[in-house]
Amino acid sequence: MAAAMVTAPPLETQPMLPRPRLVVVASPPPAVIRRRRVAVAAALLAVFVLAFLVVGRVATVLGGTPAVPAHRPGPTSYLVQPGDTLWSIARSLQPEGDVRPLVHGLQDVNGGGAGLSVGQVLMVP
Repeated sequence: MAAAMVTAPPLETQPMLPRPRLVVVASPPPAVIRRRRVAVAAALLAVFVLAFLVVGRVATVLGGTPAVPAHRPGPTSYLVQPGDTLWSIARSLQPEGDVRPLVHGLQDVNGGGAGLSVGQVLMVP
């Protein structure tokens, strides 16, 4: 078996490859950076709003409580009993929370400053 010997061509005949150069890129102006940040913030906001709406819609479709509670029909009239006042009537109609708006509503609907009499039918707002 014969061995073949390969020799490299002399250095002068080898092609010279370009040397890598370090390129310094200038940063964009502040106005461009600001526009990019605003665009990214707007896109994120749109994604969050859309996700919120989709989750709310899916929850409603799957039987969750709707975003706006349904109106609970209450009594539309009230028969005044002995010892009743507008405040006691309002408290019996609305056992929790502030009853002042209901008292003012009862006054407005049933004629402001008139006193109550037993057997009188009050309209409930």
